[in-house]
Amino acid sequence: MLRELGHEATVVGVARLYRDIAATLVVDDVDAGLADAVEAEGMACVVTPTVMTDIEVTIELCRTILSSTLSANPQTEQQR
Repeated sequence: MLRELGHEATVVGVARLYRDIAATLVVDDVDAGLADAVEAEGMACVVTPTVMTDIEVTIELCRTILSSTLSANPQTEQQR
């Protein structure tokens, strides 16, 4: 779909599309080699397993996302 719209079909292409509205991009381990390129687009990049194969993996992904969100925005933690 990204290619059909004229965009790069990688996590870097996604970073370019969302950099103006998102501060962090979570990418799967298979894209770890592109983390620096994502950050060069102005976004923080969190590399973690994203394929939710069971409840434990799903919970860990949620924790990673919440942790990275809270650390990127300390005001969020203060509001809790």
